[in-house]
Amino acid sequence: MSAGSQLSYDVLISGLLPASAEPLPNGDRPHWSPLSHTLIYGPTEAVVVDPPITVAQTTALADWIASFGRRLAYIYITHWHADHWLGTGELVKRFPGVTVYATVLHAPSIGLVAAGDVVYNNVHQYLAETGAVGLAGWYQALDIVGSLQPAHVVAGHKDATRDDSPDNIGQTRRYLDDAARLLAAGPTREEYFFQMLQQYPQRVNPYTVWLSARRLLADQ
Repeated sequence: MSAGSQLSYDVLISGLLPASAEPLPNGDRPHWSPLSHTLIYGPTEAVVVDPPITVAQTTALADWIASFGRRLAYIYITHWHADHWLGTGELVKRFPGVTVYATVLHAPSIGLVAAGDVVYNNVHQYLAETGAVGLAGWYQALDIVGSLQPAHVVAGHKDATRDDSPDNIGQTRRYLDDAARLLAAGPTREEYFFQMLQQYPQRVNPYTVWLSARRLLADQ
């Protein structure tokens, strides 16, 4: 939320969802990470970033948007992962005339970046798709977000108890550094899993760590 501007923002978090998979090495049941939905609104119109994945989540989001009393004019999808766009069709039905775009959203008048999966906020980062391409693109994207000098950065996956501090840009980078250092040492999947949890015990959703370990490391 922002004072002194015609624009304001708010964030709704869709919580952890159970995942159909075997228990994690520490015995936890697996879950999909919490999702952030950013609403930027002015006196009459609004924009929402990243619809959720299930019908129930999308219905709750639509009801929340409607409670602001603005016309939903635009939906922004930050990237292609299904948990950031699958509910778009339901929102289009609920809000006729809405226009859909695919891009990260920067609202400079309120110092806001809705960063999608470029930035994480106290949620374990999904590295499973970095094996072939490395982390250079992710670091570059973090540099771009940082260069905007935002006052608020809404992460695509966010701990609902945390604010939208731009410090999360640096914390996301530090997590990548630590993961890269550990992966370079050639751990087993379970060694990677437990060491990342030891380094980041407060982060939400260890299932993401295990998914990354299974994709990036050979079974030993």
